[in-house]
Amino acid sequence: MNEMRLNHEKTYHLIQKNNLLREDLRIMKNLKKVLALVVAMTMMLGTVGFAAYTDVDAEADIYTAVSTLSSLNILTGYDDGSFKPEGDITRAEFCAVVCRALGFNQEAAPTATAFSDVPAEHWASYYISTLADQNIVNGMGDGTFAPDANVTYEQAIKMLVVALGFEPMAAQKGGYPTGYLVVANTYEMTEGIKAVQNAPATRGVVAQLTYNALDVPVMEQVSYGTENVWQILDGSSYGTKESEYKTLLTKLDVAKIEGVLTATAQNGSLKNNEISYKFHEDRVYGDKNWKTFISAQEADEYGYTTRDFTLADYIVDAADYLQLSSIVYLREISRGKYEVIAIMPGETGSTVEIGLEDIDDTEVAAGAVVYDAILYYPSASSTKTSKYKIDATADYYYNYSVVVGADDEETAFEAFDAIIRDEDTAAIKSNVDMEITLVENDGDSYFDAVMVKEYTYDIVKTVDAERGVIEGKNDDLTIELDDEDVAVVMVDANGEEITLDDFAEEDVIAYISEGGQRKNYDWIEVINLGESSVTGAVDETDAANGVIYVNATEYGVAGVEMPQLGDEGTFYLTKTGKVFFIDTTASVSGNYAYVLNAAFNDADFTEAWQLKLLTKDNEVVIYTVRDTIEVDDEEVSAKTEDCDFLAAFEADVDEDGADLDKSADRVITFKLDSKNKIREINTVNASYFGADKEYSADAQVLGADLADKAVIFNISAVKADNYFATDISALVDEAKYTGYYVTNANDDNDCVIITEGGSLIDYTQDIAVIASVTDIKLDEGATDAKKVRYYTSEEDELKTLTIVEEDDVTEMVASSYNDITEGALIMFAADAEGVASAVTVIANRALVYDEEEEEYYLSDVYEVNEAAIAQICDDDDDNAFVVGTIDDIKTVSAGKKVETTATKYTKDGEEEIDFITIKGAANAYTYQNRNGKTVIHVGDWRANNVEAGEGYIFIARLLNNTVNDIVTNSVVVNEA
Repeated sequence: MNEMRLNHEKTYHLIQKNNLLREDLRIMKNLKKVLALVVAMTMMLGTVGFAAYTDVDAEADIYTAVSTLSSLNILTGYDDGSFKPEGDITRAEFCAVVCRALGFNQEAAPTATAFSDVPAEHWASYYISTLADQNIVNGMGDGTFAPDANVTYEQAIKMLVVALGFEPMAAQKGGYPTGYLVVANTYEMTEGIKAVQNAPATRGVVAQLTYNALDVPVMEQVSYGTENVWQILDGSSYGTKESEYKTLLTKLDVAKIEGVLTATAQNGSLKNNEISYKFHEDRVYGDKNWKTFISAQEADEYGYTTRDFTLADYIVDAADYLQLSSIVYLREISRGKYEVIAIMPGETGSTVEIGLEDIDDTEVAAGAVVYDAILYYPSASSTKTSKYKIDATADYYYNYSVVVGADDEETAFEAFDAIIRDEDTAAIKSNVDMEITLVENDGDSYFDAVMVKEYTYDIVKTVDAERGVIEGKNDDLTIELDDEDVAVVMVDANGEEITLDDFAEEDVIAYISEGGQRKNYDWIEVINLGESSVTGAVDETDAANGVIYVNATEYGVAGVEMPQLGDEGTFYLTKTGKVFFIDTTASVSGNYAYVLNAAFNDADFTEAWQLKLLTKDNEVVIYTVRDTIEVDDEEVSAKTEDCDFLAAFEADVDEDGADLDKSADRVITFKLDSKNKIREINTVNASYFGADKEYSADAQVLGADLADKAVIFNISAVKADNYFATDISALVDEAKYTGYYVTNANDDNDCVIITEGGSLIDYTQDIAVIASVTDIKLDEGATDAKKVRYYTSEEDELKTLTIVEEDDVTEMVASSYNDITEGALIMFAADAEGVASAVTVIANRALVYDEEEEEYYLSDVYEVNEAAIAQICDDDDDNAFVVGTIDDIKTVSAGKKVETTATKYTKDGEEEIDFITIKGAANAYTYQNRNGKTVIHVGDWRANNVEAGEGYIFIARLLNNTVNDIVTNSVVVNEA
C-alpha cells in the first residue's frame, strides 16, 4: 500500500515504506528562468566573467549556461577560443564535469579504479573513481567503464540526478532511464534542451543540463529505520534540517545573488576592481553562512541592502551592468571579503537601445501624467511616433556620471533632455554619435534608468606600449598602465580584454574617460574597433537626415561636416557605423585594376560597354560602364560602340601572351556609382623601371622606393588567363624583374606591373589540401584531366579545381601530373572557370600498394618537393616548411608548443628542429578517422586532435617564423 505522510502542508519530505517512495504533491519550482526572461539583455550584454567563445553567439540558447559554467571552471572551452557546442563529450569527460560541479578536487591525482579499462594513469581515473565511490556511476556491467565512449543524453541525466541525491525518487518512478528523465523534467533540469534520446549528448546539451542543475536543491536522507525520510534542502523552515539550503553551488562555496549594480570605479569612489551591489535579502541563494552574511548587513525598511564586492581579475566590463537587473556569483576569498566571479543578466530586466536619429521629441511629466517620455519612430519608414515611458524617479547617467538637474527647478529628465539637444537650435542633435540605453528592471513597463554614452573617436598612428601612449590622428592618448589607482579597461569590438600590443596603425579607437581627459584621469574605457573604415566615393547625400552613401552603402555622419557628392577617400566609422573622420589623402586613386578585356555588349535589351578587370584584391570581375563617364577629369560618351578610349582595351590577351609594351596602359583606377556601374576611370602615371632589375627586399626598392601596401600585378606569364594581383611580399629578394611602377598623387609608388621575371603562381597564397582526386575526360574524351576537390584558407567548404595533363593548359611547376594525389599540398593559379594554368605540389603522401592485403593505402611519410619549396620560400629562414612527427604537446602563453622530430626545409636546404609553436590563427587541417573512413577536419588545431607521443606525422608552413598552415594526421596509418 502506498502511503503519503505530510508533516506540514509545505514540507518537502519523501517517505520510504515497503521499499516504495512517495513525494509531496507540491512540486518545487526551479529558482531560475533566466534564458526565457532575459534574452534581450543577454544579446546585448552577454555574461561577464569569462572570455566569450567564437562559436557560441550571445543569441544562442546555451550562451548563459556555457558562460556560467566556464566562469565556475566546471566546463570550459578549447585553447583556440572555441567551445564546440555540437561536439561530442565522452563519459570520462562528463565525469570530470560532474566532479567539478560537486566541488571535488580539481587537481586530480592518479587513482586506482574498479574498472578494467580505467588504469590509475588514465587522465580521468580520479574523477571516475570518485563518482563510483559516491555510487553516481556504476560502469557498463561487465567490469568496464568505456571512458572514451560518448556519454548519452540519458546517462548524463542519470549522473546529475544521482549527484543531486534524487536516485530514490527516480527508482520509484521507473528506474533507468524513465525515472531519471521524469525527475529531471520535474525539477526543470531539461528546460531549454532539445536532445535525442539514446543518442550521444553534445557539449552544448550537457552544458545546459549541468547549468540547470546548479540551482536545484539537493535531496538528503534525514531519517533511517523502518520509515526512511528524505528532505529537499531548499531552505524551508520545516523538517529535520530546518532552513538548510544546499545546491551544487553551495557545494562550490558559491552564492548566487540577484540585484542591481549601483556603482563602479567609473561613477563612484570605488577602486578599479570593486563594485557596489544592491539586493534584497530574499534574493540571496546560499547556505547558512551566506544567510549569516546577509543578516549582518544593514537593510532598509524594504529589506534592501548595498554591499561592495571585489571583482575577479578577468572581469573587465562590469560597468556595462550599471543599474541593470543582474545576477552575481560570489565566492568568499577571506573573512568578510567576497569576490564576484561572474555577472550575468537578471531574471526580470530588459533593455532597449535607441539612437538619436530615432528620437522625434520628449515629454516632461505634467499634471496627471506621472512619467516622462521619449517619442521615437519604431522604424525608418514610420510616420507616427511611439512612446517610451520613463519612471519619474528614474536615474540618468552620461558617460557613467550621474545626471542631475542644474537647480531645484530642473529635473534629472530635463537635464538629460538638454544633453541630447542642440544648444543653439534646441532640436534633437543629429551630427553626433550617442548611444542611449533604456533599462527596465521591475516589469512595470516604466523604464528605471537611462544610460547615455558618447565616445570620443580617433585613428591610431603609432603605439608606444612601453610609455603607454597611443598617437592618434587627432591627438595623443595616454594609458595609465602602472597606476593601480587608475581603472583602465581596454577591450576589442567583441568586448574581449586586450593590451596595447593589440593596437595597430589605422585601427579606430573609441574611448570614454573621467571628464573626457586623455591623461591624468581616474578611469578610462578604451575600445579598439580595428579597421573600421570604408574607402570609396560619396555617391549620394541626404543633408536633411545626415546621411551619405559610399559605394552604394548608407552611412550616418557624426562630428564632421557633411561630405559633398564625389568626395573620395577613406571614411572612418564609429561603433554605430557613422562617419566621424574622412581622410581625403587616401582617395580611391589607389583603387587599381588591370583591364583584361573590353567589349560592347549588345546582346541584351540594353547596349553598354563592359570591362573585365583584375582588381587589386585579385578578383576577376566584369563591370558595366555608364553611358557617360569621367576619364581623367573629362567627360566621355560611352553610349555607342564608337568609344575610342574603351575600344583600346578591347584586345584580349592572345595565345602568345599579353602585348607587354602596352601593359602599363591597361592599369587604371576606377569608381563605381550606386548601381555598381563604372562612372569614372583614371589612367596612371607609370614609369618603366627597366629590364632585369634586381629587387632589394631590405630597402623595398624595385627601380624606386615602393610603398608598404603597394599592389603587384603579375602579368608576366606566357599563358592566357595566367595573371594575378598580390602584395609586395610576393617579390623575391635579389630576383630580377622587368616592368613598371606607378606613382600616385602623393608621390608614393604604390603599384607595380611585372611583365617579365614574375612567377606563374602567387606564392603568398594559403596552401590547398587535396581531399580527393578523380580522373575525367575533356574535349569529348580527347584530353585527360583530374578533378581535384580541396580545402584552403581554413574554409570548411570543398572547392573544385581542374588540372589538365597537357602542359599548354596546366603547367606543372617543379612537379609532375602524377604528383596530384589525395593528401597532397599544392599551390596553383587558375582561370575563372576553375581550370588550373599552373600547379606546384609541395608535398604528398604516396599511395602504396600492399601486395598481401591487395589494397592501396596512404604512406605515413610526406614526400617533400624540395624544388617547389625552393621556389616558394625566400632567402629568409623564417619562411619555410617543416615536416616530421609529433612527440609531445605543451601549452605555452603563445599557443601550443609542439615538440617534434622534424626537418625544416628552406630555399637553401634543410635542418633538423625539435619544436614548433602553433597559434590559434593558423590554417589547420587534420586527417581523422570517422567510422572507419578518413576525413579532413578543417580548422581549430588543438592538442586533442592528436595524441602526444604517438608519432603522428605533420607538415607545416612557416611565414615569418609563424605557422601559417598545418596539416596533421591523427589517424593511425600503415607503415610503408
